Amino acid sequence: MDVGRWLSEGWAIFARQWPTFALAALVAAFLSLVTLTITTGPFLLGLYFMAFQAMRGEKIQLGDLFKGFEQFGLAFLAWLIEVFIHSSLGGLTERAPLMGLISLAFSPLAFALFAFVYPLILDRKMDIASALNEAWRVVVSRQWVMFWVLGVVLMLLLTAGLLGCLVGVFITAPWIICAMAVAYRDIFGVQSWSPEPLWPSSGTRTSS
Repeated sequence: MDVGRWLSEGWAIFARQWPTFALAALVAAFLSLVTLTITTGPFLLGLYFMAFQAMRGEKIQLGDLFKGFEQFGLAFLAWLIEVFIHSSLGGLTERAPLMGLISLAFSPLAFALFAFVYPLILDRKMDIASALNEAWRVVVSRQWVMFWVLGVVLMLLLTAGLLGCLVGVFITAPWIICAMAVAYRDIFGVQSWSPEPLWPSSGTRTSS
């Protein structure tokens, strides 16, 4: 695995169509807040869908963001589980400083884990149990230290975006999605790809 290459290729994918990605992240964040994060999971699937399209050189559209709603139930459940896990790990730190070491050890792995769960649901139409099991098998493999480092890097990027008056997150969040789409492609392969575009109606190919 090559974390640096995933990030650099993810940035290149994002940069080619950054206005649409940034706008999609803004819309997703606003509607997630309005719906009390009920729609966050489906929007994450939509962002991954856009990343897969852009990776193939397809022109993305804002409407592609709503593609994840076709699997609303699974995406919502995945989001609930992710929130529960991160909340539980955060609660450990509040109970005792020493328990914060446990949170430090597992939070980056959990971040990396769910970065694969969502595309597994989108691409392979897996149920929650299967997606979690498959992602867990990869993340806790012999290279778990590198996945921990990956999780740390992604969390730092997201935090940096949030610190920039929340504006930077509309850059760092889709960049993270694009980078993890590259990682997913390298590790799992994108099964939904075919000789034809994933979403033909979205337009013609853009130049690389």
